Amino acid sequence: MAGQDQILRQAYEVSAQWFDQVALAPLGNGHIHHTFLLTTAQHQDQFVLQRVSENVFPDPHLVQRQTQRVIEHLLKDLEFSSRYRVPKLQLSKIGEFHYVAQSGFWRLWHYLDHTQVLESFQNPAQITLTARAFADYQRALIDLPGEPLMETIEGFLQLDFYLQQFDKVSKRAPKDLMHFVQRLRGQGQLFSKFDAHVHADCKVNNLLFNSQGMGVAAVIDLDTTMYGHWAWDFGDLMRSIAFSRGHVDLADYQNAAEGFLHGLQKSVTEQAVQEMVQVCEHISGMLGLRFLTDHLMGDVYFRVSEPGQNLVRACEQFALMQQFADNQQKMEGVVKDLGDQLAR
Repeated sequence: MAGQDQILRQAYEVSAQWFDQVALAPLGNGHIHHTFLLTTAQHQDQFVLQRVSENVFPDPHLVQRQTQRVIEHLLKDLEFSSRYRVPKLQLSKIGEFHYVAQSGFWRLWHYLDHTQVLESFQNPAQITLTARAFADYQRALIDLPGEPLMETIEGFLQLDFYLQQFDKVSKRAPKDLMHFVQRLRGQGQLFSKFDAHVHADCKVNNLLFNSQGMGVAAVIDLDTTMYGHWAWDFGDLMRSIAFSRGHVDLADYQNAAEGFLHGLQKSVTEQAVQEMVQVCEHISGMLGLRFLTDHLMGDVYFRVSEPGQNLVRACEQFALMQQFADNQQKMEGVVKDLGDQLAR
């Protein structure tokens, strides 16, 4: 694996495909792509230079084609583009939105100034705004023209795929965790009907907030956008919120559900209620299964700082899975009440 100094040298070499003289500095704390803030020497314009991780995204050309489709569509959606800034890619000197070097697949984003990334929520309103933004994004893609977007990571959010991976190493799995796996097996068909384009990585740090932190400026990190089940995004967001809290909080659930339903403008049918309730447990358990499988395989996907870390992570997600299961009746009441309010 290339060291940081080597990657920085490669970034300077590649930057010449866009500008002659630049200054680069590492940007953000993401664990997937290598990302740099690029400042041009001539006009001090700022951009974001990014090397796509081909370990995570084995077909970066597919990622790029689909990301560009999404960007172009969002820019034409007047409702979405008036509410949010749409991230844009910068053409290179030869008129391409990417450059393939020996060091990898690179692209350059316009830097969205006067924004900030939040790593945690500072107030309940930010939870509602976050859920609303991801729902607005999903709704804006309802009429995306052309064929449905393909998955950019094999089997991503596909329970059957993760169970098949687990079954290869299941004989070594701790017996006290197998009841969580069995519970997941019983959910196999719950979210198998695909009906929406989803962001598929709904965490607060995949948004840009304005400088005051009181409004969402942009939805970012679009690489996992694909065709899937509409409720995945809500479940993914609630799982990440509960994990950041260390427990399931019904006030957080209400704030997130309110924002998501307002953005999606979807009829709150009995099926929709059940899906919003069950998907949180489903997504938490699925991530727990992934961590457990990776632990049993020798930590080949998720990076660890010490042996056994992925097993600890699995147990944390399974604990959230259980908490969501225990709170289903109360969560159901929350969604039904919100549905009644929206119907008035």
